[in-house]
Amino acid sequence: MKLAYHYDYESHAYTGSSQIYKVAGYDEYILPQFSTWVAKPAFDVETEQAKFDVKNQKWLVELKPVEVTTYHKKTRETKVFDDVSLVTDEYTVEKPSTPWDEWIDNTWVTNESNKYIAEYDQVDSSRRAAYREVSDPLYMEAWRKESKGLVDEAAAFRQQADAAVDLIQAENPWPTPPEA
Repeated sequence: MKLAYHYDYESHAYTGSSQIYKVAGYDEYILPQFSTWVAKPAFDVETEQAKFDVKNQKWLVELKPVEVTTYHKKTRETKVFDDVSLVTDEYTVEKPSTPWDEWIDNTWVTNESNKYIAEYDQVDSSRRAAYREVSDPLYMEAWRKESKGLVDEAAAFRQQADAAVDLIQAENPWPTPPEA
């Protein structure tokens, strides 16, 4: 009996070993395809892999490829590469910290103007929604009361509406504009 060491037919990475027995009628052991009699070297299966160099008939030990998530430098879209050594120039392994980051001088830089515009739009939308739900109906009711000559009731509704507007604005402050 002999031990055969098997490797992948494309990558030549070590895949395992098996015991080979002589076949009746043959003087020599028959080596299976994509195998070698050369013993595999010791290696850490967690971080390394052994690959068989068919031309030189020896095993090479190298670091295992580690899958890495990258980010497109212009669109910030993610792409997974099988190893960091395969990352192309259009991508970086550095993760942008905000949705407004732009790739400048080999680092992510936050575009403060775009960030301000987005934050302003968010506050504006929140305020408009709150006005629609809270203060606008109160102002409308004040107008109805006033049109019927109920001035005191109208003033009370208008006072509630004004207080609601003040509260909405306090809870939704405008963002600080970026410095020029």
